[in-house]
Amino acid sequence: MENRKEYKFLFSNIELFEFFNYFNNGLKVIYPQRQISSIYFDTVNFTLFKNSLLNDVDKFKLRFRKYDNNKLIFQEQKINSKYGKFKITNLTKYKKFDEIQSFTFKNYLLDKSLKVIYDRKYFQFKNVRITLDSNLSFESTPNRDKLCKKKYFTQNIIE
Repeated sequence: MENRKEYKFLFSNIELFEFFNYFNNGLKVIYPQRQISSIYFDTVNFTLFKNSLLNDVDKFKLRFRKYDNNKLIFQEQKINSKYGKFKITNLTKYKKFDEIQSFTFKNYLLDKSLKVIYDRKYFQFKNVRITLDSNLSFESTPNRDKLCKKKYFTQNIIE
């Protein structure tokens, strides 16, 4: 388990262009671009989401993720504790998101809540890994259709 430091910044397309113009010579592509699809899980009352807003530590997110059109689906738990931020990733037996049902995790009954899809590029700048997420879309899962209709996020996220 690797202790992580993450900082996220929102960039318009113009700001992104300026960022790459400024840092272009120092940025090295470290992985090919890929599309990421995730299904986030939460309680019926969105307890995990509310904890993420209210608490700096002692919180976690649980999602299932696939990269590009690969059939492999991973379960990812992102933990933010007093010891730092960690991500635990496990390969699952699932081939489609539809196969994943509600389940209990850390005494929470979790169900699908949000589907997120975006394109990610990976860069290295000196000793820092930088990711660029663009073309983001968010959509409620069918059981949470009142959460939000499909939305497109026009800004880019640099982490």
